[in-house]
Amino acid sequence: MNGRVSVDITHDISEFMTECVLHCVFGTSSAQMGKLSFYTGGVAKEAYLGEYLQMCFVAKMKTVLGPLRQSSDFFDEITLGEGEKEIRANCLRLRAFI
Repeated sequence: MNGRVSVDITHDISEFMTECVLHCVFGTSSAQMGKLSFYTGGVAKEAYLGEYLQMCFVAKMKTVLGPLRQSSDFFDEITLGEGEKEIRANCLRLRAFI
């Protein structure tokens, strides 16, 4: 990139805000709390709590804002497909960790 430094300010601010919330809620940083395995497509990725929270939130919001979930409350009680089962398992893993 011609010697230029690239900064993703949105990502950096998001990480900073997450760390602030974690420090206020748990009294420690996410790095001190250890890592969790986040599964996507059957592949595990190790992530600290802050990053894990962000990934779970984004994945869950993508399912909640889907057309089937918007059209009926019936679909809120079931998981549709393997992807949603993984998201649910990731969220339950996060809940157990906390």
